Amino acid sequence: LRRGLLGYIKLLTMLCSKKNNFFHLNSYFSFKFSIFPRGVLWLIRSRKKVVLAPRGELSAAALTLKSAKKSYLIWLMSLIRMDNKFNWHFSTNIEKVDAFNVYPDICKYHVVNDLSFPISIMDTCGFPPSVMDTDIRIVSCSRISRVKNIEFIFSVLQGVKAKVCIDFYGPIEDRTYFKELEALVKLLPDNIYFKFCGMIDHNKLHNTLKNYNIFFHPSLSENYGHVIAEALFSGLPVLIGPNTPWSKVM
Repeated sequence: LRRGLLGYIKLLTMLCSKKNNFFHLNSYFSFKFSIFPRGVLWLIRSRKKVVLAPRGELSAAALTLKSAKKSYLIWLMSLIRMDNKFNWHFSTNIEKVDAFNVYPDICKYHVVNDLSFPISIMDTCGFPPSVMDTDIRIVSCSRISRVKNIEFIFSVLQGVKAKVCIDFYGPIEDRTYFKELEALVKLLPDNIYFKFCGMIDHNKLHNTLKNYNIFFHPSLSENYGHVIAEALFSGLPVLIGPNTPWSKVM
């Protein structure tokens, strides 16, 4: 969809079209891709089927970011009971508990892990060799958003004496946050090489991860942490935050 008014017009057309009877909303707080569609379907009293996947956005850690706006929206949604008729999709039981802590009256839901791996990946796991003129190569993959706690990587790297190369893959969701991270890159010592590599095609992810020694993912919260599983299946040891479904088994 295009940005701006034309994008919303296109989205409104899709929501009202008789050809579209099913919508999967892959966020809870995204205005354009979740709040707006839910609001339109609620106002027109639509009977179309909607699956709502909060993707970890209702976890305690995620709710601390922009908490005032999120608290108001949660209060409003609870008041008008907009989300009660939707089918909720949770990736883990932890995500389900988080959602019920916010909305205890959820009626319809399913806990379904939507991750699968080709057999070829399962059969080729192995620790990658170190490459380039560095002691260690680190990789991180996620959306560039405050909930991913990317600045923590820089605080750790400041005290490292070895030669380290760290590549970060992922789309820019929060441009203000991205500019703050760019400023932190400039403060790194000479023995640390950090690069934002942009988005990566999922089909190339496995072969890319094999070029590194460690996967670093300090996210404040994850509903499942698909990229953590991707790293493990690629044979990488992982460093992760304490609030993921994987934390207790690492």
